[in-house]
Amino acid sequence: MDSRDRERTTGAPASTAAVARTRERVLDALRTQPEPPTIATLAAHLRVHPNTVRFHVDRLIATGAAERVPSPPRGPGRPAVRIRVTPRAPEGPRHYRMLAEALGLALATVADGTRAAEEAGKTLGHRLAGSSSPATTAQSAMPALLDVLRSLDFAPTQVGPREINLHSCPFLEVVGPSGGTACAVHLGLMRGTIEALDASIEVESLTPFVTPTHCVTRLRTVT
Repeated sequence: MDSRDRERTTGAPASTAAVARTRERVLDALRTQPEPPTIATLAAHLRVHPNTVRFHVDRLIATGAAERVPSPPRGPGRPAVRIRVTPRAPEGPRHYRMLAEALGLALATVADGTRAAEEAGKTLGHRLAGSSSPATTAQSAMPALLDVLRSLDFAPTQVGPREINLHSCPFLEVVGPSGGTACAVHLGLMRGTIEALDASIEVESLTPFVTPTHCVTRLRTVT
């Protein structure tokens, strides 16, 4: 009698591999059923012992992958409990770095990709500055820009009236040797922030890795 036969007849999983295979089958069946099944329905569908299904359902519920839902009453007695896959939780895993790398590679292979990245950053900068009060002077715009950069973990320090050193980069893992699209997004973000503040200055340049530990942003007065 192999492990699957033992599960069918006794409900006792025989090995780690068998447990993993059966649990995946239970989860797949829950995903594909037209309505949440009962343990008995699921066991009949999979041709597996109900105790085995109950074992795996309990583990799926414990990990948040599935949940119990009551059936509507259909006569005397307690309604049967049905099982369904839990909707994807907001706190589930994220792979934003992979997305950023894919978008960066795509932009690097098209004409004006760097320009497009900067424009995307500008749009974000306008949004980030949206809650700030309009600024009309360089003196009032600089603190607002520094606040935005701090909120994004760039660890900025002001060096003179028109220069900012950036000691941290939240985009570091996707920054190319010469900056590339990640730095273009950052430059656009700063330019969009200043534009939204309606200030009398603009971001002239962003020089990545002036030293191994910091980048430099320079601004200039708009006449």
